[in-house]
Amino acid sequence: MRRWLLLLLLASTPLLAQEGPVDPFATPTPMRRRAVADGRGDVAGVHSGALDLPPIALRGLLVLRGKAPAALLEVNGVTLVARPGQRLLLPRPGLPPAPVDVLEVSADGLRLRTAAGDVAEVR
Repeated sequence: MRRWLLLLLLASTPLLAQEGPVDPFATPTPMRRRAVADGRGDVAGVHSGALDLPPIALRGLLVLRGKAPAALLEVNGVTLVARPGQRLLLPRPGLPPAPVDVLEVSADGLRLRTAAGDVAEVR
C-alpha cells in the first residue's frame, strides 16, 4: 500500500524543468558569489567604456603541459582563444574591431593592452 502511495505521489509531482538552453560556458553561480564576496565584483565580464573595449567574458583557461596557457574569451557572442603575445581583433557591433595585444594569461585572469596603450585585466 505504501509503495502505491509513493508512486502516486511521484506521478503527480511535475518534473523539474530547466528554463531555456543551458550555457556550458556560463560562470557557475558559486564562483560568481565567491568573487562578489571577495570584493572582486561580478566575474561575468568586464565592461569598460573608458578603454573603448566591448564586453569581454573569460569563459575558461587552458593549461597544457609544455605550452603557454590559453584563455577562452566570449566577446559579443563570439568565442576567441587568447594566448600570450597574440594580437586579437575584438568584434564590436557597428564599429571596426578593437585590436588588443594579449600580455599575460594566468590563473588570475588575462591582461590585455589596447591600441592606445592602456592595460585591461579580465577575470
